[in-house]
Amino acid sequence: MLIRSRDGGKTWSDVTCQYPPLNACECSHSVDPNDSDHILTMARTQRQLLAGENRATVEKLTGCPPGATSIYKQGLMIESTDGGRTFQLVAGSLTDYYGHRGTIIWTKNNTVVVTHQGGVRGRNGGDYRVVVRISPNGGKTWLDNTSTGTPSMNQSTKFEIVPNPPGHDFTSPTVEISPDHFFTAYFVRLPGGQGNQINGVFWQLEK
Repeated sequence: MLIRSRDGGKTWSDVTCQYPPLNACECSHSVDPNDSDHILTMARTQRQLLAGENRATVEKLTGCPPGATSIYKQGLMIESTDGGRTFQLVAGSLTDYYGHRGTIIWTKNNTVVVTHQGGVRGRNGGDYRVVVRISPNGGKTWLDNTSTGTPSMNQSTKFEIVPNPPGHDFTSPTVEISPDHFFTAYFVRLPGGQGNQINGVFWQLEK
């Protein structure tokens, strides 16, 4: 739910349910630096199979393990052009299964950066890297191995900023330190039950 305050946080009202069809939650919002009504949101979707859905068809779409209770468990982007009153699913934004827990920022120079967990096929193994997806033009195209890029975020390059296995399992918020220079924090489960810690990595975008 998106809840608004018009008095600096003293009172709250005017609730928007952001994207019920895929149960969008754990949302990270970013605002177009040139249009405050334009919002890109990185969210998590997680739900079971609904009545009338074909399991084989949905499994092929989501990449979930056969028989998994949560047939959706990944990241996606939703978009609003009316200040968050309504949201629509961004085509081509559904990440790999377990590629959830993502964050997003939209910089002043119109670069969009999505950070998320690589994608895990169940708890017993998989991709625990911290990866970033990058759009140099406000989400119109995303960097891949071509000169033109791809319009689909989920087809773009996963730039690795933290390799396997960091034990990362939570959102990795990113801030821009200076133009094209970033800092990402990430959570680590220490081996052998030694506890947890938060690490960080500095990285830069070379154009």
